[in-house]
Amino acid sequence: MSVGERELEGIDVSSAKRAGRVAKIKAPRGFDPMGKPRLVGDRLFLASKSKLLSYDVSNPKKPVRLPTLPVACANLRVAGRFAYLPGGDGVFSIADVSDRRHSRVVGQCRAAPPSKQGGLDDVVVKGKYAFVTVRSRPEEV
Repeated sequence: MSVGERELEGIDVSSAKRAGRVAKIKAPRGFDPMGKPRLVGDRLFLASKSKLLSYDVSNPKKPVRLPTLPVACANLRVAGRFAYLPGGDGVFSIADVSDRRHSRVVGQCRAAPPSKQGGLDDVVVKGKYAFVTVRSRPEEV
């Protein structure tokens, strides 16, 4: 799947010579894509400034939008039952996404100090640790 400004496209790449679009989804009103899409099993996750979107893509020709999780996320990583969400607002959130119909935030912390309110960009997860990149706000001139 690739993310345009207001749409998602599913592309069949099972044959490199005959790759072609199989699905197109218009993004919901107000969706502001941030990070890259993440495909985990048969679920597609998309981060935005104010919500985490997910789709069931078990039938790639007919993706089904799942309930939205209202949480700021500039990007995401999914490991096991959890999605790790660095927020553009400086808050790092952890969501339990194991139940596709009832995802929920289970933990949060402020990862960017107040002096660096530019927010968080990305996250990597290894074992019991997550590392986030902190984006500083440009200095005012």
